[in-house]
This record gives sequence, structure tokens and C-alpha cells, in this order.
Amino acid sequence: MRKKLMLLFLELLLLTVIPLGVKAAPADMPTSVGVLTLTEAINTALANNQSILQAKLSVDFASARYQEAQNAFNPQLAISETTGRQYVESNQTKAYNFSSNKWQTVSTNEKLQNSYGTKLSLQLPLYSGQRLEANREQAAQNIEQSKANTLKTRQNLILDTTTAYFTLLQSYNSLDLARQSFEQMQAHLKNASLNYENGIVAKSDVLRAEVELAAAEQSLAKAENNVQLARTSLCNVMGVDLNTSFTVSNILSATYQLEELDRYLGIARQNRPELKAMSAQISGAKAAITTAQSGNLPTVNLTGAYEWNGDSKSNPFPPGYTSWSIMISANWNAFDGGITSSRVTQAQKNLNISQSQERQLMDNILLEVTQAYFNVQDAAKRLSTARKAAAKADDDFRISQLRYKSGLSTNVEVLDSHVAFLNAKNSLIQTQFDYHTSYAKLLKAAGTLDSSERIKGYEQ
Repeated sequence: MRKKLMLLFLELLLLTVIPLGVKAAPADMPTSVGVLTLTEAINTALANNQSILQAKLSVDFASARYQEAQNAFNPQLAISETTGRQYVESNQTKAYNFSSNKWQTVSTNEKLQNSYGTKLSLQLPLYSGQRLEANREQAAQNIEQSKANTLKTRQNLILDTTTAYFTLLQSYNSLDLARQSFEQMQAHLKNASLNYENGIVAKSDVLRAEVELAAAEQSLAKAENNVQLARTSLCNVMGVDLNTSFTVSNILSATYQLEELDRYLGIARQNRPELKAMSAQISGAKAAITTAQSGNLPTVNLTGAYEWNGDSKSNPFPPGYTSWSIMISANWNAFDGGITSSRVTQAQKNLNISQSQERQLMDNILLEVTQAYFNVQDAAKRLSTARKAAAKADDDFRISQLRYKSGLSTNVEVLDSHVAFLNAKNSLIQTQFDYHTSYAKLLKAAGTLDSSERIKGYEQ
């Protein structure tokens, strides 16, 4: 009993440490994970894909830029140190010697002089004409824009993962169909050979069946290759080893209950990250106007300084001579030749462009939601018809085989019914793919692909 409890504890520990989908490096991913659900695939991609990691780094970069703009309000302390060595040449002067009552020439000695100086200066901006405040606002909006772009990247990655997942599931179904077709052609060749041996059909039936069997074998090889390619593509999206082995969960039976179109349109207006990014861009453009207008306003700074100066002999450093100063300086560019006015005009036009882009983006989003909504409806209708057609084609081919085996139908009828069977089955597989991916595109268009609606729809 104790040994069983220990084994159970180890199993739980392993499941806790290396579950598929946690934020682990790609190298930590197991090479075989069994059955991979869609949610696990998405979580793995969100943890490992480089695009989402780069988007998060862009937020960190924007945050650092904001901190730079915020620190511009802080006082700045500068320290300067100077040292020098000065050579003074000798010169001659006339001096009267009272003891000898004569003028004499007197020469001064050559001299090397060393000088030292240290200065501490402190500057604090008191008023910048709103330039510093506008720069800070622009940096803050850049953060919001980066966050919105990260959300956009996240939803695009979820859509890419979902599409790759259903592509792999589609390739598995196509592989099953190719195997079924190969087995059917093997059975038909056997029936054609028996009928030929019994003198019921001509040799051409056998030859034609052999040709169709070879074609089915080629289709099977191609389907097997497509599975490998689809699995590799999904591994690439998830950011794991391309040789990772797994199977996917068959969720093709899932159905989605669509609500009214207006609901998806309303959600898109509120949730689409592109609109949030554009709103931040517009706010930044407004702040840029304030930055440009600051060129016409004065700037006021508080400055303080303290200095030590001395030389190597008479005033050795330190302390030497000291001095200090405190002053308030104001600067106003009364006329700059129209440069500020031009900058304001540029900033205003840039704002107008951003506002126009926002209106265009809104129109495109509403169109995208509407198209995705009707695509889901269309796929749902085609899916119901495709299922019925596939079932009938299956029955028709089975009956044609029985009739041919009994000598009641021709080889052409069997092969025609087989082609109709393959077409119906392939149409069903493609329609299933369209149905599930179009639903994902609808949620992405509404900006809710990373919400509980996706899980509620796909994991039922």
C-alpha cells in the first residue's frame, strides 16, 4: 500500500511539473504527449511561440520609454572636474638699487603652476511649456498601444493554432478515408478477379481495378505525408520540437449556437484590440500637438552650483577657493521663423490621419464580423447536407459492390459510385474544417477568441 501511494505521488508530481501548456521552454517539452487537446495546444503556443514573447517585450520596452519620460521631471546633478598645468616664462624688469644708487636688471624665475577645479551643478525643470507632460502622455499611450498589439498577437496566435489543429485533424480524416478507399479497391479487385475467373466479366475489368488500386495507393501515401506536414506545422506554431509525437482529440462533432449578428458587432466595437491600439494612437497624436505647441512657450529652470578652485602651492585643493550660486533661468524663443507653426500643423494633420484610419478600421472590422458570421451559417448548412450526402454515397457504393459481385452491375458503375463516395467524403471533411475554423474566425473578428466562449464552443 505504501509503495502504491509513493507511485501515485510521483505521477502527480510529474503531471504538476511538466504538463503540456505551461510556460516552459521548448526544450522542456516531452517528445511524446499522447492525446493533445485544442486547449493544451493553444496554451503551449502562448507559452513558447516567439511572436507572443516579442509582443510582451515590446510592452516592456514601452514601459522603459515611459520611465524615461517620467524621469525628465527629476532634478539632474552633474559633477565636473578640471585640472591643468600652466608654464609661466621668465621676464626682466628694471629695479633701482638704493645701496649702489644704480638701476639694475632683475629677472623673474620660470614657474610651473598646477590648477584644480571641481563643480557640482543641479538643475530642476520648473516649467517646460507642457512639453515634458506631453512627452509623458505619449509614452503612456505607447504602453497602451503595445498592450493592445500584444492582445492582437495573442488572438492571431490562437487562431493560427486553432487552424493548424483542425488542419491536422482534417489530414487524419483524409488519411482514414484514403485507407478506406485503398481497402475498397483491394476488395473490388478481388471481386473483379473472381468474376473474370468465372467468365462473368472481361479482362479489362481486372486491369481497370488494378489501375484504380494503384491510384488509391498513391493517394494513401500522399495522405500519410500530409499528416506529417500538418503535425510539423502545428509543432512550429506551438514552438515545440518538430519531432514531437502526439495525436489530436476528435472534436468535429462539436456544434456552436450562434447568437444574433448585432451581439457580435457590439462585442467587436468594445473588444477588438486593433480599436484599442488605434485609440491609444489618437491620444498620442493629440499629445504630440501639445509637444509641438510648447515651442511657442517659455521654459523655466532652477539651477544651483557649488565650485572649488585652487592651485598646488598658494591654494592647494581642497579646499581652495569656493563659490556657489542659485538662479532661476527663463528662456522664451520669441520668433523661430515659423518652425513651431509648421510642427503644429504636421501634428494636427497626423491626428486627422489617425482619426480617419480609426473610422476605416471600424468599417473593416464590422465587415469582417459580418462576413465571418455568414460564413459560419453557410458552413453549418453545408455540413448538414454533406453528412447526408456522405451517408448516401456510402450506401450507394456498398450496394454497387454487392451488385457487381453478383454480376448485376458493371465495373463502370462500381468505379463511378466509388468516385462519388470519395467526393462526398472529401466534401464532408472539408466542410467540417470550414465550419470549425469559420467559427474561430468569427470569435477572432469579435475580439473574444481568448475568452471562455472559445472553450465553451470547442471543448464541449
